[in-house]
Amino acid sequence: MNIRNKPQQEAPQSTPLSCPYYLNYDDEGGTAYRIRLTGDETVSTLCPKCGKEHTIDFSLFVDIVRDDGIYGSMVHCDECSQRR
Repeated sequence: MNIRNKPQQEAPQSTPLSCPYYLNYDDEGGTAYRIRLTGDETVSTLCPKCGKEHTIDFSLFVDIVRDDGIYGSMVHCDECSQRR
């Protein structure tokens, strides 16, 4: 199995370059990718009301996972949040 590191932008000085956290991703062709997490990422999600893809800050994602778990938690897009 091939493992490729996804190209990363230069990490800011405040972020350790030896971050021990990463995601493993295997594409349909069998190529494995290791995506390093620096804490500067955004996480993509779908709005449960309108289905629009939107992004949230990585720190918000971490809070959601810590408090509610990853399954069953949902984040509405800005437009639907304002209508609620």
